[in-house]
Amino acid sequence: MATDLEQYIRNNRGEFDQPEPDEGHVQRFEKRLSREFSPRRMFLRKYSTAYRVAAGLILLIGLSIGLRYAAEYPLAELVETKLVESNLPIEVLEVMNYYSSLSESKLDEIDRYVSSPEEAKRIKEMATQQIQLLEINSQELIQEMNQSGHDDRLQNAILNNQKLKKEVLDNIIEQLKSKNF
Repeated sequence: MATDLEQYIRNNRGEFDQPEPDEGHVQRFEKRLSREFSPRRMFLRKYSTAYRVAAGLILLIGLSIGLRYAAEYPLAELVETKLVESNLPIEVLEVMNYYSSLSESKLDEIDRYVSSPEEAKRIKEMATQQIQLLEINSQELIQEMNQSGHDDRLQNAILNNQKLKKEVLDNIIEQLKSKNF
């Protein structure tokens, strides 16, 4: 095998023999090295891991504070405070309040179908995020309705959005039920 390699090198010697690098090559190379290993870059490289860890900790602290806040103030209360500010008909407010309280009870129902408190917490957080997205959408529809006046299409969209909250939670609970049985 070594003889084959030696023979190949001998036969293709012209391809392996390269002329000297261009003039200034060494200076360009040294300039790149000095930029790459400058004291400032070395400092950043030295502490970049520490910065990443610190940023991750700040992110985790922020998320835990946000989740604690969300746990202390149930969705029904948040919705109720936003609805008082709107000019929606009483019937729509009652339906929205109904679906918000139904969502709270469905979130509590998740505990029955999970195997551990950690899993329940994870699934509830996921469900709460989906419901909050629907709530944001509802708030946008309410603002649009307040600006444009009474519109049956917007009112129906708001009510359908509220029904979607129930459907999302029902879907999650059905998946949990089918997983356990």
